[in-house]
Amino acid sequence: MIRREKEINDTRMLIFELDRAFEQWTTAERNFHEITGNDRIDYAIFAVEAAEKRYEYLLREAKNKKITVQKKLEK
Repeated sequence: MIRREKEINDTRMLIFELDRAFEQWTTAERNFHEITGNDRIDYAIFAVEAAEKRYEYLLREAKNKKITVQKKLEK
């Protein structure tokens, strides 16, 4: 019983983190398109790539655990 509850909590946490990672990715992309100045461009590119990699990692984790979520992803 306790093991099942842990699995459910882990699944919920992963879904929460996926949602959060997607929001961070879209925010990083939006910021990239709004920046000015060469100094900030490098940081913005890094932020977009890092957020995208995190989201992709979490998607792989969910897939490996056979977690599916039906959600319309708007970017």
